[in-house]
Amino acid sequence: MSVLRSLAVATALFLWSVPNASLLIGQEPNPTGWPLSTRESLQGLSGVEVQAVFTVDRQAAEASPDREAVRTFIETMLGDANVRSLGPRDASPRSAYLELDVGISTLMVGGKPFGWAYVLRLQVLQEVCVEGLPRPSGCSVMPTWGTGTSQPTIVPTDLTTTLYGQVADAVDRFLRDYVEANPT
Repeated sequence: MSVLRSLAVATALFLWSVPNASLLIGQEPNPTGWPLSTRESLQGLSGVEVQAVFTVDRQAAEASPDREAVRTFIETMLGDANVRSLGPRDASPRSAYLELDVGISTLMVGGKPFGWAYVLRLQVLQEVCVEGLPRPSGCSVMPTWGTGTSQPTIVPTDLTTTLYGQVADAVDRFLRDYVEANPT
């Protein structure tokens, strides 16, 4: 298949999927369109694999919390709420990634750092397949739930404490939706 034809097929699938995205993740048709941040996409999940992605500038790297420590913090919150945290070998068709994306930049005045600005988002990524197409060509990992990207937060001191607070708020939002989608 030529590169141009592959691009045309991918574009057609994307254009078809936007108004039909609720059908892609096994939900009833959603008259409002794209079902991002829907609790329904969390139904029946066997657990989530936590990933933390940090994009930081050189100066912010020294002040930002350790990525692995933040990942462990999230896994602890999940465990406290009885949500199973999975490792890479635990994956199943009903598992997903819970991905935290954080971008941190150093704020400079007169060539000297005086604080940081950051944004974050938490999202669930799951395999989404187009009905009728064979696996794996008809499948892709896509966000099915998310907090959206936060407004930039400016922190003159104590970046770690402020960031952990916002991470905890985002994870709490996920846990509320997860529990509502999976009542015991």
